[in-house]
Amino acid sequence: MNKIVIFVLLLLIESIFSFCMDLVPDVSVSFFDVGQGDSAIIQTTQNQRILIDGGPDSKILSALGSTKLPFIDLIILTHPHADHINGLLLLLERVDIGLVIYGETEYESSNLSTFYTLCDQLGICRSILGRYEIRLSANETLILFAPPCPAYANVNNCSIVTKFSYLDFSVLFMGDSEKDEEQWLIKNYQDDITNVDVLKAGHHCSKTASSEALVVLVSPDVAVCSCGVGNKFGHPHKETLDVFYKYNVKVLRTDEIGTIVLKH
Repeated sequence: MNKIVIFVLLLLIESIFSFCMDLVPDVSVSFFDVGQGDSAIIQTTQNQRILIDGGPDSKILSALGSTKLPFIDLIILTHPHADHINGLLLLLERVDIGLVIYGETEYESSNLSTFYTLCDQLGICRSILGRYEIRLSANETLILFAPPCPAYANVNNCSIVTKFSYLDFSVLFMGDSEKDEEQWLIKNYQDDITNVDVLKAGHHCSKTASSEALVVLVSPDVAVCSCGVGNKFGHPHKETLDVFYKYNVKVLRTDEIGTIVLKH
């Protein structure tokens, strides 16, 4: 696989530590330390900002820049659980946004109702189903995979999965998808998800996600676990870490090193 640049930013006692594999930054992908939740942002060569989820609370505001929040070209809500949607509700009220994409679901919650209300007011939201491709530039592509989500479904398995590609570098963001959705991906979109460089592991590196079949197919160099320090769920689970170690995948965890920034 191609070399990638990985800078791991650890904001602890005002210290910053870096983990590097190369020194040619063109695009960056940041996995924010938002505690027990998910939020990541892609910055493209064209200076487009693509935010995937907003974490559980207001931490996303400081992560993006507390003095001046940037314009965000695209927001993707993977699924409507609180640890992914709550921060987005704050952003929808405060930030200029180009487009918001979410998946079709029959799931109901007060937070999701608020999200729909804000979407109606702003007129910038679109639901998708199936495979959805966005050409960002001549060398950058975004592919979204939105599974069907019936009322009886585990809403984790309704997560929009996102693949970002720049030249021969790629990142696969799994949302909270678990093994059932992984099988749906493998069955329907195997060619799209083969051999990526970085896997943002599903469901905070829970044992319910990151099946051996997926890890073998994706064959990542690096797996990112987005989880909170001492979280009550015990994420990341040993079973998942063991799968990564079995296939020599480097594991980076926000609960250990804070915000993780990958540059290529």
